[in-house]
Amino acid sequence: MASLRQKEGFYRSVASLLRVGIPLPTALDKLGISGLESTSYTTLQARIRAGHPLGEALAEAASLFTPLETALLTAGERCGRLDQACEGLATHFAALAEGRETLRRKLLYPILLLHFGVLGLALPKLLTEGLPAFAAQVLPFFLAAYTLVLTPFLAWRLFDGLQNPLLQSVCNLLPVIGPILRQFALARFCRTYGLGLGAGLNLFEILRLAGDASGSHRIRTAALDAIEHARGGRPPGPVLAASRTFPTSLMQLWVVGEETGSLDQDLERWSHDAERDAHARFAQAVDLTIKAASAFVALLLGWRIISAYQQIIDGYLELIP
Repeated sequence: MASLRQKEGFYRSVASLLRVGIPLPTALDKLGISGLESTSYTTLQARIRAGHPLGEALAEAASLFTPLETALLTAGERCGRLDQACEGLATHFAALAEGRETLRRKLLYPILLLHFGVLGLALPKLLTEGLPAFAAQVLPFFLAAYTLVLTPFLAWRLFDGLQNPLLQSVCNLLPVIGPILRQFALARFCRTYGLGLGAGLNLFEILRLAGDASGSHRIRTAALDAIEHARGGRPPGPVLAASRTFPTSLMQLWVVGEETGSLDQDLERWSHDAERDAHARFAQAVDLTIKAASAFVALLLGWRIISAYQQIIDGYLELIP
């Protein structure tokens, strides 16, 4: 599986080649994603050269691309803005990679300090009572700590990340993570919707593409509901507003844009602002996580030190008549 940085480089290179007029099949021939299965990538190239739609080719190479990537690239192709879709994905993976690298780099010291502290405080037990007593004191703590850390990660992989509606609902309720995820999803929806309007696609296809590109189950459901109402001649704006999935400021902009005929430009501008805000919140969340982890380690080690001294004091008190 390709790393986040590898995907960032791949999409940025594809976007650069497309912008200078190089066709997608030629761009894919010039590039490759190291770490990905070569057979799937070759199949993707062959399908595109044969003239198959990009969405169909991506679906047959599902091991290489997430559903979010497939939806955004399909929308970009249909809107004639594939280079912008690739650039958006490059920015998305760059932000994720930077956040992950920052967490790893800045959490390394607290994690090492925690391990050395726990093992060091239990060292007298090893010297006086032997390995079984040392293991009995250390292993339960590390078992609980690793279970606490690994359980969310395993649940994420088991439920296929944010593609699972239940996991999406849980994450959206979290105080820090929820607003960030919603902001990114809204930005993708608005950008795709604006691109579809600018490309002259029909309303039903725009709503479907934008809903899929959002990567959000709630937004996709609202878009599908708007399609059903649009078949009866009702505009999508009031239906989307009634779903309570979209913020009031966006719906006000939507109404004005429909009246003035500048909805595509207004949505593009709003999506840029929303994405910038989401990136800023993501950076703040990473910083908050680092500070919280460092504080937790400090408090935990302080508690262990106090407990060790308390045992020493209790031992001395037992010796006093």
